Amino acid sequence: MAEEFVNGFVHQNGIAVITHNPPKGDGEKKTKIWIILVVVVGLICLGIHIFMVWRFKRKPKD
Repeated sequence: MAEEFVNGFVHQNGIAVITHNPPKGDGEKKTKIWIILVVVVGLICLGIHIFMVWRFKRKPKD
């Protein structure tokens, strides 16, 4: 089979086959860090909200 790699495409017998090889390692690590960061910030905001509701709850009218 005659193969030739030109500009990100593999040409096999006159047919262009698109190949995609993203760099491994850094992308997955950054994604996990962002997920953890979003979860932590969400939990902090939830904790602040619960504290504020508890601290400033309305007194029932007599």
